[in-house]
Amino acid sequence: MIILSLVALGIKFPYMINAWRWSPIEYGGWFLIACTGVALASGVFLERYYPQIIYPSPDEMGKGLFWRLRSDQWIYFGGWVTAFLICLYFIFGVHRQNMLGILCAVGMLSLSVLFCFGPRIFLFQMPTLVFFLLSVPSFFFWMMKYMRMEISGRESYFFYKLILGVLFYLFYYGMILICRKLPRISTFFFSLILLAGGSFLYSQQQSLEPGAPLSLDFAQLQNGEWLLREDRVSSEDKKFFAGCSEIIRVTGVNPESYIITLKLKVFDIRNLHPMRICLESGSFHVLMQNQTYLEVDGEKIQCEEMRIQDPSGNEFMAYSIYSNEDFSIGDFVEYRFLSRKYKLWDHYQLVTPLQPNLESARQRIISFLSSYKVLSQERRQFPVGKEGKSAITEKRVINKENGPKSKSL
Repeated sequence: MIILSLVALGIKFPYMINAWRWSPIEYGGWFLIACTGVALASGVFLERYYPQIIYPSPDEMGKGLFWRLRSDQWIYFGGWVTAFLICLYFIFGVHRQNMLGILCAVGMLSLSVLFCFGPRIFLFQMPTLVFFLLSVPSFFFWMMKYMRMEISGRESYFFYKLILGVLFYLFYYGMILICRKLPRISTFFFSLILLAGGSFLYSQQQSLEPGAPLSLDFAQLQNGEWLLREDRVSSEDKKFFAGCSEIIRVTGVNPESYIITLKLKVFDIRNLHPMRICLESGSFHVLMQNQTYLEVDGEKIQCEEMRIQDPSGNEFMAYSIYSNEDFSIGDFVEYRFLSRKYKLWDHYQLVTPLQPNLESARQRIISFLSSYKVLSQERRQFPVGKEGKSAITEKRVINKENGPKSKSL
């Protein structure tokens, strides 16, 4: 089981190395791996040279049947869970999802240690597990996102992860040395289930119902007060959005201000990233983020709204929308869950200056969407995947067969 776990982790290690090298928000990953080594050595040292630190006996666990499970029974339980994770990883394709694949492999390896070496060694290595989880690309990003905690700057991500890991390291080993006793395995699993369940319930507090579908057509370069300018799609765009069959960049200008727009037609969901990651990779600071609706021609479009700041201190409003023929959503994770059921997706990213105030920026976005929105009946006259191509679209189609084959960053 340990060998299979290491194989599963090894499959993902090149991805982790590339993320530490190239992703700004994964800055410092190598240092966290070094901390993992320090924690591993500390756990081995304490386990070997402090035999007075004991694992609680069954008599100390209370009188309930659940709490009186022997250590070998917990090991047996850990072995079955490990076998389940191995099946999940290799048979059901979890390894195709980078972060989930890594977390599944880490769970396999941790439970394999419990299965092979017992609860004493397993519990001594908890800080090692925490440091490694903090080094997993995107894990801390999503944890902070759903805990509604805003973090700005790549150095801030690194220092938050480092501080969290060091505090756990000091607290955990400090309590073990003071109490001369390891926590119970049952306490560990109970706390893990409670933490996971509580985090999931907390993250669902602000979930919204899907909105009306949205499709934008940029065939008319001038529409009412709006004038479109076609922007160049770079080779970096084609590599970064390699999973998209269509990439369009335009800037809409009116007498008041402007809106920068990116339209993507997605065929490979694994090559699409949350808009916030793209912004923070470009040195923007996200000051505010929430799920909301934009009312366009009497229809509510669900979107993710962000207030962002560039390195010069200028502030903008950014909007991210995922839409199929039936509804629109703003949450990236919800999109990933639903994307396999609905094959045809459009993704829109819109950015406009925060001038003169927030409400004006919202109304500007609504006006732009209203001007170029395709009505539902017009959209349905085209077969799925066969929409009419505008002058801009004709130039920006990237064939799935002949397009770039590079992997996502």
